[in-house]
Amino acid sequence: MNLYVCCSKASGRNVAPQHETRKMTDNEAVWEKITVAPYNCDLELAVIEGDHVHPLVFACRRASDGWIKVSTRERVSVSPTHWRRWRTKD
Repeated sequence: MNLYVCCSKASGRNVAPQHETRKMTDNEAVWEKITVAPYNCDLELAVIEGDHVHPLVFACRRASDGWIKVSTRERVSVSPTHWRRWRTKD
């Protein structure tokens, strides 16, 4: 069993349109399975279909009963398959 610890600060970033699709072969951080997503840290969520990544464009936090949008604290109705730590865009 893997244990993930998040230690990033909450932050906003400029992002692409909400329906952005990227190849999984990009040089960014590795996507982890949603079943091991940590609580209490900002995450980037995505649905991965084949070799395409469909990321959300806003940070989320895992709650006991789903996902919360960090910036508004609203519940998000989403069924992500993968996650990675939310990073600011340079």
